[in-house]
Amino acid sequence: MQILSTIARLRTTDLASSIRFYTTKVGLTLEFQHEDFYAAVRAGQLFHLKLVDEKDPTIEFVQKGEHSTSTLKRTMPRLRQTR
Repeated sequence: MQILSTIARLRTTDLASSIRFYTTKVGLTLEFQHEDFYAAVRAGQLFHLKLVDEKDPTIEFVQKGEHSTSTLKRTMPRLRQTR
């Protein structure tokens, strides 16, 4: 079996704002939207936007600059506790 392509899926807690950002600010094209929880935006290739209930807990670590491999190994126990 050979994988010929992939589609990135980005999680968002606000689908409408994400669509608006990628289409009006970045200038991409909305390919489809399925109700209020899933959409696809074209940037040459498609990428999908999926509505989720909670922000990814790793975002906080990246924003603080705590995303190196060694730091993640130390913080993984805390990340697991947030789930």
